[in-house]
Amino acid sequence: MSDYISYEYEGKKSFGILDGEYIYDLGGLYGLDSLLKFIELDELQRSKLNKIETIYRIERKTIEEVRILPPIEIPKRGIFCVGKNYLDHAVEIKDLGDEIPNSPIFFTKNIDRIIGTKDTLDVEEAPTECADYEGELAIIIKNKCKDLKSYEVWENILGFTVANDFTARDLQTKYGQWTKGKSLDRFLSMGPVVKELSKREVENLNIKTWVNGELRQDSNTSRFIFDIEKILVELTMGMTLFPGDIVLTGTPSGVGAGFNPPKYLKSGDKVEIEIEKIGRLVNYIK
Repeated sequence: MSDYISYEYEGKKSFGILDGEYIYDLGGLYGLDSLLKFIELDELQRSKLNKIETIYRIERKTIEEVRILPPIEIPKRGIFCVGKNYLDHAVEIKDLGDEIPNSPIFFTKNIDRIIGTKDTLDVEEAPTECADYEGELAIIIKNKCKDLKSYEVWENILGFTVANDFTARDLQTKYGQWTKGKSLDRFLSMGPVVKELSKREVENLNIKTWVNGELRQDSNTSRFIFDIEKILVELTMGMTLFPGDIVLTGTPSGVGAGFNPPKYLKSGDKVEIEIEKIGRLVNYIK
């Protein structure tokens, strides 16, 4: 299984496969400068990657030589999100509606640019006093797909990554629907890699969030209300997903808004989110 990584080296952007400490440069092999462009190729064009002997002949770099970028920096369209997908979080944010959902709650997050691990989010310039974090498992879609059946879901997923769904809680409640509070510039980070995982692995992943070293979120994907298959079957019902689309699967309890008093993000904070088998996403708050 592959670990895809996007990076910058000597001012040039590329992507590759991470194997231990080495990155094998797929950007050079395909003549592309982003993972998104690679995902948009058809399956036959992407099949070069299946030839192991090809991978180990291409240029490689150590991970210490590069700056890691978000897997997808500028999404083609809005990010699809699932709200209240952990029972404990649904109870925690009762001010946003206290009913446990019977079907996935879908909304979109429209971001100008996604930031990556070790990048900084400037909350002081944002029009909010209540910037919050949400550790989430993110799905990267591989193929154009619509009306998926459960057995078709996994063949249409490129992989999974760690995401921080930054949220302006005051704007989220002010406007009724959640789009505005979720869509401030740069209010999404992702990384460090996109990991191919099996269904069995995804159903049992530990997810943790720390702020300044304090453990805030500590859960497992086994606590999803709606699993990956349910999410994508419902989302693609009558609606087409495209290669490179991103789907966030929800956050567990422990967000800043859930504390009394709330623990919102402030300048100087460090937020770390780790998902088992994928890695740790680190961001600094200004």
